Amino acid sequence: MPRMCFEKRRKTAFLLNLAIVVIEGVILFNCYFGFITVNGKSTGSGYLMFRFFTEDSNIFLALSSLTYLIADLLALKAKASLPIWVKSFRYIATIAVTTTALVVLFFLAPYMGIAYGNFWLMWSLPNMTFTHFVC
Repeated sequence: MPRMCFEKRRKTAFLLNLAIVVIEGVILFNCYFGFITVNGKSTGSGYLMFRFFTEDSNIFLALSSLTYLIADLLALKAKASLPIWVKSFRYIATIAVTTTALVVLFFLAPYMGIAYGNFWLMWSLPNMTFTHFVC
């Protein structure tokens, strides 16, 4: 692979992982503290947010992206390639988030439509939108 193409891909991956860390930080902070309000009430659930696998997989993704950022900076400094365990960690996190998205799309959203008569209920509340759609 040409050197220029490799450097461009590496910079793009770094920026995308940085965006993931920032977005996940804001969203998880909101899920915990609830700075977005609905009808004047906080939407944060504190430590109860950890009961949902969606938040767990998002935390896992944020940690893997943060690990990637740190390992990439260290690898650039040492002029080495990214360690294989970092790539594996990113792969596992990607599979976890993909599985979560598929469960939401094909199981939870249809269930909400049947149980509550509204297929869009999973996407309507602020935390639900952030957690299920943005992430």
